[in-house]
Amino acid sequence: MASQPTISRFLSHLTNEDIDELQELNRRIVSLIDERSANTELVLDLDSTYFETFGHQEKIGFNYHYLNIGYHPLIMTDALTGTVRQVSLRSGNTYTGNGATEFVQGYLSTSLSAQHQTIILRGDSGFATPDLMKTLEGNNIFYTIRLKSNPRLKRMALDGRYVNLDNLLMIEGQLTTDEFEYQAASWDKARRVIVLNDEHGGTQFIVTNLSLPQKDIVRVYRKRAAIEDIIRELKGGFAFGKTDSSSFFTNKARMWISVIASNLMRLMKSIALDDQQQSWTINTFRDRLLKIGGRVTKHAHKVILTLDSRIQEQFDGLFWRAWERLNALWQ
Repeated sequence: MASQPTISRFLSHLTNEDIDELQELNRRIVSLIDERSANTELVLDLDSTYFETFGHQEKIGFNYHYLNIGYHPLIMTDALTGTVRQVSLRSGNTYTGNGATEFVQGYLSTSLSAQHQTIILRGDSGFATPDLMKTLEGNNIFYTIRLKSNPRLKRMALDGRYVNLDNLLMIEGQLTTDEFEYQAASWDKARRVIVLNDEHGGTQFIVTNLSLPQKDIVRVYRKRAAIEDIIRELKGGFAFGKTDSSSFFTNKARMWISVIASNLMRLMKSIALDDQQQSWTINTFRDRLLKIGGRVTKHAHKVILTLDSRIQEQFDGLFWRAWERLNALWQ
């Protein structure tokens, strides 16, 4: 494994062209994962997260949501494969939706696969901008995006003209009263909005261009929480968010290396592990296959690894089966 000084020298010599090549490498890895999954549907989750920083670092800023100083990157993942499709490092004081349209456009123009016949993008209220919705509609992409509540939306939700009592549906503890066509002042047209009222009196609004029944749209949107699990594993298992350099560029390179490592791990799992092990996190994989106590001895010009007998069978079954599958790729 590379030492810390070697990694530091590597990072210090990177250029913008190298960052472009890291992104291209990530696209190729994701493409291999897509080919193996054969999914005809692509479900993109768009979100922002937070990187904490320390000391004097470039382009940091105070974020009022997290009440801390650092970076506020964008991230887009695929819910069906768990892959990270796109990331962008931003100053901590950047609003959630700033640059989101260009971020999504950059992905659509370079990375879409012909195998994906249906594409859905899901986002929180910070991404409910007219530019992003127009971009998605212009590319024949479906979306479910939460809207921030406002007095007009609340009045329309309570107005009897928009409520059909025959259509009341209980969906996983939430009540969808109905739907209506809504046009904000900044929108160029009216769009479909689903209304959700929970048992505590809270109201949520989801804007969508899907023609599915209300309950199906609600279920599609609520599954966007999967991105939180991906971000959690990225940070806990792949040092996503490691910002130990004063250079914004270096921290950006580190971010992309973490993304590539995560997607490489997902590709390896799809090739080498059994179906029941596909859901393993990186920490589970390390505990089962890498962090295993043993003793190394040399005898008769041989290196012998002796493992604890309690885990020998498990190690043999997992490790050598994975090794054989990976080795078969080169035959």
